[in-house]
Amino acid sequence: MSETPAGSRPLSPLSRDDLPTVLALGLLAAAMTTTAHEAVGHGGFCLLHGGRITQLTSVYFQCKPAMDGVAAAGPIGNLTAALIAWLIRRMVPAAHARLRLLLVFVTAFSLFWEAGYVIHAMIHDEGDWVFAARELFGRPEQPWRIGGIVLGIILYAVGILAMRRAMRPYERVGALLRWGWLAGSTGAVIASLAYTKDHAAIGQAALEVGAASWPMILLSFRIPTDQSAPAITRSWAWIGAAVILYAVFVATLGRGLAF
Repeated sequence: MSETPAGSRPLSPLSRDDLPTVLALGLLAAAMTTTAHEAVGHGGFCLLHGGRITQLTSVYFQCKPAMDGVAAAGPIGNLTAALIAWLIRRMVPAAHARLRLLLVFVTAFSLFWEAGYVIHAMIHDEGDWVFAARELFGRPEQPWRIGGIVLGIILYAVGILAMRRAMRPYERVGALLRWGWLAGSTGAVIASLAYTKDHAAIGQAALEVGAASWPMILLSFRIPTDQSAPAITRSWAWIGAAVILYAVFVATLGRGLAF
């Protein structure tokens, strides 16, 4: 049985990784993920096809005139963001641990958002995935509802495998995933509070980023770690950039925009 030397302290979960920097990365990743879904996905499709954005928030979107493809564009935005973040992470040198961790968080939030969203949508008959499926497949609905649930399970499986691989180069994986998840989930809820017209947005934000990303908590207890991995050291540049960009996110998508 090992003993801690007299006068020394046991290592904390983030003794080598800087907590404020990890929180900043989680916060920034959630804002980027939401922007990819709502602004780039839904908003980009609407504008490119001659529509006008009448509502754009961190949880709600409306385009006039109504057109096919807008509903599917949000999930496509997230899945594209996940793929791009994953590919870029593979090209970034291991020494850039902070950037790589940010990209891991974006991949996780994006994949798990859509995995949880499609399952919830098919069960409760609501949301982007249902509207998109009706446009593509029409009736009968039962086959594509079952197919949507299967797709959600597949997306969760892909996300879990991706996280297991991506997080191996870090030493204290559990703490990084838990704190990143907490920062992203809290940030999504705080942003939704700025939209004062509908407080139901708070619950929607909590589901999309927080509840849907439950595998980040599960994986935090199961991924083997690399004791020689570079630490997430303090970076005031990253912290400052995350705070500024998140403030812009709250002031725009959080409060809501219309064009």
